[in-house]
Amino acid sequence: MFAGKKACLLLAQAGLLAPVPPVAVSSPSVRCCALKMPSYKLTYFDIRGLAENARIFLAVAQQPYEDVRLSLTFGTPGDFSTIQRPEFDAMKAKGELDISLGKVPLLEVDGVKIGQSKAIERYLAKELGLAGSSPVEAAQVDQLGETVRDIKDAYQKVRGVQDEEAKKKGMEKWFAEDLPNWVKLAEKSLPAGPGPFMVGGKVSAADLLFYTLLLAPGGIFTVSSTVSRVLTVAIAASDLVFFL
Repeated sequence: MFAGKKACLLLAQAGLLAPVPPVAVSSPSVRCCALKMPSYKLTYFDIRGLAENARIFLAVAQQPYEDVRLSLTFGTPGDFSTIQRPEFDAMKAKGELDISLGKVPLLEVDGVKIGQSKAIERYLAKELGLAGSSPVEAAQVDQLGETVRDIKDAYQKVRGVQDEEAKKKGMEKWFAEDLPNWVKLAEKSLPAGPGPFMVGGKVSAADLLFYTLLLAPGGIFTVSSTVSRVLTVAIAASDLVFFL
């Protein structure tokens, strides 16, 4: 963006623009200004959980941010009634998490707080250039993100079965039959494009969401190599991930 020298200086003083060195232009009274990049602060527990997608979006975009990881431990391993989370409890008691209904993750953009993991993901996708190159592509990226949510919801229903024997059988069926079928459905829903990515000609949030679902280290799902395009996309996305 170009602006007159005086206007550029005033905007920079107001903190809205960050001046950069002059460039060769036709008039000496014109210089180049760049939009000031926002500062990001992401707060969540020191686990993957609901913040991992946002972390990966920021990492792939090589966007600096403050990564606040709250401690989370168990008094008795596996017993959720013994969870210890002192920093989270202190933030909640002070009202610092009111905007996010007393929960994390919490994203702060220049001090403005945003709650809800999916709202955070959508915001970052748009701001970091991961939401396609047009409104239609943005909708396609969002559609595939909802597919990932459907897959996770279906998995949680099986995982939440109380009877241990029924749960064991359900989990075996999930990985052997249900998950491959879900991913095949996702494969059929992919829009036509030049590849290797799902939407358009560049990486998007859709690619990264399928990466975290299927291939991310520490993830819970695997997928058959017969689902070629989805797997190719996930592998291509994995090559772009820079873990912080």
